[in-house]
Amino acid sequence: MHSIKNIAVIGIGGVGGYVGGKLAQLCASDEFQVNVSFIARGAHGQKIANEGLTLHVAKETFKVLPSEVIENISHLKSPDLVVLATKSYDLGPVAGQLDKVIRKDTLIMPLLNGIDIHQRIRKVTSKGIILPSCIYIASFINAPGEVTVLGAKVLINTGHTNPFEKVNKEAVISLFEKAGLKLKWNENPFLAIWEKYAFVASFAIVSGCTRQSFIEMVNEPSSNQAVRDVMSEIISLARAKDIILPADFVEKSMETAKKLSPDAKTSFLRDIESGKGLNEADIFGETVIRLGKELGISTPVTSKMVQGTKF
Repeated sequence: MHSIKNIAVIGIGGVGGYVGGKLAQLCASDEFQVNVSFIARGAHGQKIANEGLTLHVAKETFKVLPSEVIENISHLKSPDLVVLATKSYDLGPVAGQLDKVIRKDTLIMPLLNGIDIHQRIRKVTSKGIILPSCIYIASFINAPGEVTVLGAKVLINTGHTNPFEKVNKEAVISLFEKAGLKLKWNENPFLAIWEKYAFVASFAIVSGCTRQSFIEMVNEPSSNQAVRDVMSEIISLARAKDIILPADFVEKSMETAKKLSPDAKTSFLRDIESGKGLNEADIFGETVIRLGKELGISTPVTSKMVQGTKF
């Protein structure tokens, strides 16, 4: 692949709305001449199609217009890059539909929580070049056609490890840079993914049980200790997978959480509070417990938190 012209963003929630919105700003660029398609449904998709997507980022509010808003992935026309920002429970069906519209060299950038997203996608499709990725962002849909990002510090980690697949990483880096998206290219993206997972999953697992925000979990002693314990269990799993996280990872993670907005909640807790009955329990607590059994590593605190979570 020599250039990236046709971009599809699937899942225009907090993550896809921000990343897709920033990429969509390039649609008016004479230099890039890109087409950005949003796959969105319902009232949210209709609002975006009629009036554009409104982004509230820190103290700034602006509106963006993608090239098109479509409901069905089958209407995509051979995208060069697919940004996957669905929830994990939609990943299987979405990847199956993608298999029919992507090429062998289509880049797939999954920005989902989870440590096995690459494998989950590959189980469904053999097409496309997957760029294992993760994103640090606190964002959510606050109304149809509107996405709010808490804080302006957003970081995407991505990379590629398959020497048999040719990837024009300079084109990816340039695209995201022009869109004003901070992207770090990693020779081993799985280390970054495990670091993100250890942070997010720990808080998600505890928040599901306590119903607390990040700041509340940091400040409440028993919740603080539970997060630390779950994080330590995940770090042990990573070590068994030959992923070595920094020695001060737990302390630095707690310091990071202290700096988050008072309104910041885990996406897992937001899903529970929505009352829709859909959540990402599988990629958080259930995955930790499952991996613990496979690797012979005890995960008692995670198990206790999962048992105490009521949906």
